[in-house]
Amino acid sequence: MGWGRMIVTSTMQEGLITGIPVNKRPLVLVVDDEQRILTFTAAKLRACGYDVITAANGEDALKLATSDKPDAMVLDIVLPGMSGFEVLRKLRATSSLPVILVSAWGYTGDEAASTGATDYLAKPFDPDELASKVRGCLGQQP
Repeated sequence: MGWGRMIVTSTMQEGLITGIPVNKRPLVLVVDDEQRILTFTAAKLRACGYDVITAANGEDALKLATSDKPDAMVLDIVLPGMSGFEVLRKLRATSSLPVILVSAWGYTGDEAASTGATDYLAKPFDPDELASKVRGCLGQQP
Protein backbone atom coordinates (compact mmCIF):
# COMPACT_ATOMS: atom_id res chain seq x y z
CA MET A 1 0.00 0.00 0.00
CA GLY A 2 2.72 2.46 0.91
CA TRP A 3 4.91 2.36 -2.23
CA GLY A 4 2.69 4.49 -4.50
CA ARG A 5 1.89 6.87 -1.69
CA MET A 6 5.55 7.12 -0.72
CA ILE A 7 6.53 8.08 -4.26
CA VAL A 8 3.85 10.73 -4.51
CA THR A 9 4.64 12.13 -1.07
CA SER A 10 8.38 12.13 -1.71
CA THR A 11 7.87 13.63 -5.15
CA MET A 12 5.67 16.40 -3.82
CA GLN A 13 8.08 17.18 -0.99
CA GLU A 14 10.97 17.46 -3.43
CA GLY A 15 8.95 19.69 -5.74
CA LEU A 16 9.23 17.18 -8.56
CA ILE A 17 6.70 15.62 -10.89
CA THR A 18 8.03 12.59 -12.74
CA GLY A 19 11.60 13.76 -12.23
CA ILE A 20 11.07 17.26 -13.69
CA PRO A 21 11.52 20.18 -11.28
CA VAL A 22 8.30 22.10 -10.71
CA ASN A 23 8.58 25.84 -11.36
CA LYS A 24 12.01 25.44 -12.93
CA ARG A 25 13.19 28.83 -14.06
CA PRO A 26 15.08 28.83 -17.36
CA LEU A 27 18.82 29.26 -16.93
CA VAL A 28 20.53 31.93 -19.04
CA LEU A 29 24.30 32.24 -19.40
CA VAL A 30 25.37 35.87 -19.93
CA VAL A 31 28.88 36.43 -21.31
CA ASP A 32 30.44 39.90 -21.43
CA ASP A 33 33.83 41.27 -20.39
CA GLU A 34 32.35 44.60 -19.27
CA GLN A 35 31.35 44.08 -15.64
CA ARG A 36 28.79 46.89 -15.72
CA ILE A 37 26.94 45.31 -18.66
CA LEU A 38 27.25 41.83 -17.17
CA THR A 39 25.74 42.96 -13.86
CA PHE A 40 22.97 45.02 -15.46
CA THR A 41 22.00 42.30 -17.95
CA ALA A 42 21.95 39.60 -15.27
CA ALA A 43 19.80 41.76 -12.99
CA LYS A 44 17.29 42.47 -15.78
CA LEU A 45 16.98 38.80 -16.71
CA ARG A 46 16.58 37.77 -13.06
CA ALA A 47 13.82 40.36 -12.70
CA CYS A 48 12.13 38.75 -15.72
CA GLY A 49 12.09 35.35 -14.01
CA TYR A 50 15.28 33.71 -15.24
CA ASP A 51 18.11 32.14 -13.31
CA VAL A 52 21.39 33.62 -14.54
CA ILE A 53 25.02 32.56 -14.53
CA THR A 54 27.76 34.78 -15.90
CA ALA A 55 31.18 34.60 -17.52
CA ALA A 56 33.63 37.34 -18.46
CA ASN A 57 35.52 35.42 -21.16
CA GLY A 58 35.03 32.76 -23.80
CA GLU A 59 36.84 29.93 -22.04
CA ASP A 60 34.68 30.28 -18.92
CA ALA A 61 31.58 30.55 -21.12
CA LEU A 62 32.32 27.20 -22.79
CA LYS A 63 32.99 25.55 -19.43
CA LEU A 64 29.69 26.84 -17.99
CA ALA A 65 27.76 25.91 -21.14
CA THR A 66 29.02 22.35 -20.71
CA SER A 67 28.76 21.99 -16.93
CA ASP A 68 25.60 23.97 -16.14
CA LYS A 69 23.59 23.25 -19.31
CA PRO A 70 21.88 26.66 -19.66
CA ASP A 71 18.69 27.03 -21.67
CA ALA A 72 20.03 30.08 -23.57
CA MET A 73 23.13 32.25 -23.85
CA VAL A 74 23.62 35.99 -24.32
CA LEU A 75 27.10 36.30 -25.83
CA ASP A 76 29.18 39.41 -26.48
CA ILE A 77 31.27 39.16 -29.65
CA VAL A 78 34.34 41.06 -28.43
CA LEU A 79 35.87 39.15 -25.52
CA PRO A 80 39.42 38.80 -24.23
CA GLY A 81 41.28 35.78 -25.55
CA MET A 82 38.58 33.91 -27.44
CA SER A 83 36.03 35.96 -29.40
CA GLY A 84 32.30 35.36 -29.18
CA PHE A 85 32.43 34.05 -32.74
CA GLU A 86 35.00 31.43 -31.69
CA VAL A 87 32.90 30.51 -28.64
CA LEU A 88 29.88 30.07 -30.88
CA ARG A 89 31.82 27.99 -33.43
CA LYS A 90 33.07 25.63 -30.70
CA LEU A 91 29.65 25.48 -29.06
CA ARG A 92 27.93 24.61 -32.34
CA ALA A 93 30.17 21.56 -32.73
CA THR A 94 28.25 19.91 -29.88
CA SER A 95 25.19 22.01 -29.02
CA SER A 96 22.15 23.74 -30.48
CA LEU A 97 21.85 26.04 -27.45
CA PRO A 98 20.00 29.25 -28.41
CA VAL A 99 22.57 32.07 -28.54
CA ILE A 100 21.88 35.79 -28.79
CA LEU A 101 24.98 37.64 -29.97
CA VAL A 102 25.45 41.20 -28.73
CA SER A 103 27.97 43.75 -29.98
CA ALA A 104 28.66 47.42 -30.38
CA TRP A 105 30.43 46.70 -33.69
CA GLY A 106 27.32 47.07 -35.87
CA TYR A 107 26.83 43.60 -37.30
CA THR A 108 23.53 42.79 -38.93
CA GLY A 109 21.15 40.07 -37.88
CA ASP A 110 21.93 38.20 -41.11
CA GLU A 111 25.67 38.28 -40.37
CA ALA A 112 25.03 36.96 -36.87
CA ALA A 113 22.73 34.22 -38.19
CA SER A 114 25.41 33.11 -40.65
CA THR A 115 27.67 32.34 -37.67
CA GLY A 116 25.07 30.07 -36.09
CA ALA A 117 23.55 32.60 -33.71
CA THR A 118 19.86 32.40 -32.95
CA ASP A 119 19.49 36.18 -32.77
CA TYR A 120 21.47 39.42 -32.58
CA LEU A 121 21.23 42.62 -30.58
CA ALA A 122 23.31 45.77 -31.09
CA LYS A 123 24.79 47.60 -28.09
CA PRO A 124 23.63 49.69 -26.46
CA PHE A 125 20.43 47.68 -26.23
CA ASP A 126 17.07 48.18 -24.59
CA PRO A 127 16.84 45.73 -21.66
CA ASP A 128 13.22 44.99 -22.51
CA GLU A 129 14.24 44.07 -26.06
CA LEU A 130 16.87 41.69 -24.70
CA ALA A 131 14.29 40.06 -22.43
CA SER A 132 11.95 39.74 -25.41
CA LYS A 133 14.66 38.08 -27.51
CA VAL A 134 15.46 35.63 -24.70
CA ARG A 135 11.76 34.75 -24.39
CA GLY A 136 11.63 34.23 -28.15
CA CYS A 137 14.70 31.98 -28.14
CA LEU A 138 13.09 29.85 -25.45
CA GLY A 139 9.74 29.71 -27.23
CA GLN A 140 7.99 31.62 -24.46
CA GLN A 141 5.07 33.96 -24.89
CA PRO A 142 5.55 37.67 -24.09
